[in-house]
Amino acid sequence: MTSRFTPEQAEAAAEVLEYLRSTDSGSRTGVMTGPARQVLEALVGRYASTVRAVRRVSPILLPVLPGDDELGDAPVFANFADAEGWYSANADGILDALVLASQHKADEQSSRVVRGLECVLTSLHDTDRRRILSDLALASARRHGDKPAEAHALLNRGGGYKMANKPTLAIEDFKQAARLFADLNDTAGTVAALSRLGVAHAAARHLEDADAALVQLLGMAECDDVHRAMARVNRAWVATNRGEVSAAIEHGLAGLELLRACDADMLWLIEAHLELTAAYTRNGDIEEAGRHLDEVYGLFASGFETFPVRISAALASGELLIARGRHLEAMAAFQGVLLLQAAGPAPFRMADTLDGTGRVLFEIGEYGPAADEHNAALVERNQVGEQFATARTGFYLARANFASGRVDEAALLRDQALSELAGIVDPAADALRAELSLLSG
Repeated sequence: MTSRFTPEQAEAAAEVLEYLRSTDSGSRTGVMTGPARQVLEALVGRYASTVRAVRRVSPILLPVLPGDDELGDAPVFANFADAEGWYSANADGILDALVLASQHKADEQSSRVVRGLECVLTSLHDTDRRRILSDLALASARRHGDKPAEAHALLNRGGGYKMANKPTLAIEDFKQAARLFADLNDTAGTVAALSRLGVAHAAARHLEDADAALVQLLGMAECDDVHRAMARVNRAWVATNRGEVSAAIEHGLAGLELLRACDADMLWLIEAHLELTAAYTRNGDIEEAGRHLDEVYGLFASGFETFPVRISAALASGELLIARGRHLEAMAAFQGVLLLQAAGPAPFRMADTLDGTGRVLFEIGEYGPAADEHNAALVERNQVGEQFATARTGFYLARANFASGRVDEAALLRDQALSELAGIVDPAADALRAELSLLSG
């Protein structure tokens, strides 16, 4: 059956199309006709309906908003790859429509569009567009006084900040979201916000704050097995960062058991195995670390991976090869990470990639090239401002400079790294201080 437009409808649709095709906002008239605004609202509404279907196959943890089950005549996606493909084909149109809707106050559904795309944007690691869309969603929610949508928009923007290596900004958004959800008596939303707040604190290496948020989450999420499981997995991450590897293994195994019991999505199983790979590698249990990394690649082979977890798995492989003393293979692994980075829309864990390459070069006696890699990593670390990671890269760079005879520069870097560690008290920081103190020409 063919849809037929009245002359008025056709004219309104043509007006919207002209706006969307215009690349020069100065050429647009300042007023949009009422019928054209209705067409634009319908377009955004159509996107909102479609992304509710995207959410049906999305492996991300999102609390429910009213209307989430109203799919209407939205397409049905067989799997996440199909949903991701739909977004990639329509990404420019979605952005243009939401920008235009915001300009002409036809954006009531915009926050739901962005929210439904959260996992796709995470998977693609398109951090710049994610933050633009999240700002549009937040403006829409606030314009319409929609508090639940505002809280969800803050969750989404905070996720964008975290993925873009801006954890301090992410923390502020997640705190605001948690307060809004609490005011709304939305337990599921509060649990989601606390989960992300714990992760953001861990990324900023606010380890006490991270653990406190995750413990609070565990107390609230008694009936939410997936969030409870991921809280344990994230506590494993915190414990590994703190240098408490036995506790990390305990938390990671408990989280993995919970995830398996509740038939959780593959993404969360991958995250659990990656945390256990890191913990066992730090603990010197190379065989067990390798077993968990094999599980990760087995899950990839079954059909699911995202850009961030592919990078994390490749880095874990490089770390494991260094621990096994297989330096040439480790170099190939880190070079593979660089190729993966080049294929993505934005780098992910680039400083870790550069440090990994530099450590391998140091082990094979290429001290000058090693210093070059660590210096590039230090530039990345300084932009984020996370003191422990900056100090660790400073140690690698100082070590390479001492080995290559640049003693004065190395001593300065060593002292700067020790200064970065001032006030940080945990086993990992103590171990790094000891390593720095042993450096000399």
